Amino acid sequence: YQRRVRGVQADGMLRCVTAQPKLLPLLLSCLEFDKDQVITCSASSTGLRFLYDDKSQQVYADMPVQLFQEFNITEVTIDEVCVVRGSVQTECQILEWRLVLHTLCDIVKLFGDHLYGQLSMEYSSEDHELVMALQDKTSSSITISTQFKLATMAPLSNTADFHFSHSPILNRVILKSEDLKDALLELEWIGGNTVELTMSDEDPYFVLQSTGSSGSAQVEFPTTSPDLFLCFECQQEQSASFLLGTIQRVIRTLSVSSQVQVQMNEQGMLNLKHTVRSGEGHVCYVDFMTLPTFCDSDDQD
Repeated sequence: YQRRVRGVQADGMLRCVTAQPKLLPLLLSCLEFDKDQVITCSASSTGLRFLYDDKSQQVYADMPVQLFQEFNITEVTIDEVCVVRGSVQTECQILEWRLVLHTLCDIVKLFGDHLYGQLSMEYSSEDHELVMALQDKTSSSITISTQFKLATMAPLSNTADFHFSHSPILNRVILKSEDLKDALLELEWIGGNTVELTMSDEDPYFVLQSTGSSGSAQVEFPTTSPDLFLCFECQQEQSASFLLGTIQRVIRTLSVSSQVQVQMNEQGMLNLKHTVRSGEGHVCYVDFMTLPTFCDSDDQD
């Protein structure tokens, strides 16, 4: 866990253009859980990121710079440092703004059910306005341009960030998304509040279980199935419990992704990294980082 402290952000501008407009509503839908959600949008040299966080979970979707035909950030200066366990670390410059996710999704829907053409996004920190425009050529070579302007909010000056990579990662597996989705759906009828995940280098290797008012259920993933695990790297047995309602937020993302990487660090924090592919073969990632309600591993007594 770390605290991020930002200084004054000078006037900055972003302009980006992508020929993959369908990816934007797809990625945004992975972050949409409640009507009044506020997300943080950030632009850096690596691309665009859309972030939602609460006390127990952070979810972010990345559109890498390779997806854009044009990606320009100008006059951006941010004095940003991270305070991690008393130490100060300087981070890369980024351009950030916040907005209501539901409003952004509604605007994207106004472009129509079939997104084609080029989608451009422009943001200026001077007027705090996001301009989105879709240009599409008809069969008669006439270009139709649709534009929306959306007011945004300034980024928070002091935000929390989960510090997943600073704790050793003990266990890591890669599964097909549909297999993990089916397992989570199997646990829904139990009516439990939490789900326990166990990862181990011995049998049982990967287990999900929950107990509720209707009984208990357990789903085991055997390593004997050659098509089940695309990657299996477990160093020791480790268990952690998570709020079931929080974990079930991933079901929408599991439906649109091809595979999911499951990682648990030494503190029991869980990271589910979903691979979402565009029609042109480009790869986007949607990450769900979740804090445990209780963790237990071999090195904790």
